[in-house]
Amino acid sequence: MYLEDVTTIDEAFEVLPQLEPIVAGALSLDLGGNARPIRPKIVFWLLKELDWITSQAVQNYLRCSKRHAQKAGLVLRIVLFAFNRESEAT
Repeated sequence: MYLEDVTTIDEAFEVLPQLEPIVAGALSLDLGGNARPIRPKIVFWLLKELDWITSQAVQNYLRCSKRHAQKAGLVLRIVLFAFNRESEAT
């Protein structure tokens, strides 16, 4: 993804307008309970900071439970897939 030059999620949404609805859609998925919802800002920082999207990498970065890290990792993979697909279509 092209987040190297942006510093905030708002800036990312401005530079990559197709990213905002993709993130919103991925975060709205029912992932088996929503006791700890994942915020868009967290998605942005994880995409920006992690070289590889793995549950272990997410768990280490967020210092969260394995299950929460798995859910966050799933959201990140959905965002990446949808963004790449959208980018190829344009």
